[in-house]
Amino acid sequence: HKTTMVMIRDILMYMDRNFVHQYRKVPVYEMGLVVFRDQVSGHPKVRGRLLQLMLEAVAAERAGQKVDRILLKHIVSMLVDLGVQNRNVYKEDFEIHYLESTSQFYAAESSEYISKNTCPDFLRKAESRIEEEKSRVDAFLHESTLEPLCRIMEEEWIIAHFQTLI
Repeated sequence: HKTTMVMIRDILMYMDRNFVHQYRKVPVYEMGLVVFRDQVSGHPKVRGRLLQLMLEAVAAERAGQKVDRILLKHIVSMLVDLGVQNRNVYKEDFEIHYLESTSQFYAAESSEYISKNTCPDFLRKAESRIEEEKSRVDAFLHESTLEPLCRIMEEEWIIAHFQTLI
């Protein structure tokens, strides 16, 4: 979508510089992003399928499988780029769901792990999982995800089990 929009913007550059500016219209590139967002990525089947595939890829990586991090980074970049005209597509269409699934996953995993392991083993596991999630943010998620993700990880691994750990 980006390459095509740049080509269209270049072709219509004169119009974009003169007509659009003079009559206070939406620039060609931005209009292209809005149309792509609304008609393609915003289509219910596409949006739902994209979310499902991204969450499945993250779940597979958490399970130790190799995933295409570059593809995930490009998808995240696309979602961030589509956030024009006061709309945060990345947050609305992915981040909220990602954080929710992360919370559910680690609530279950930490509860199971603490019931079967010693305190030092649990803390080592918690530290490694927190570092894995930080690595995920560095590799393909948007930087705005780091803070709420860290809060969730601390909540599910430490705060939820502090009584048991003591």
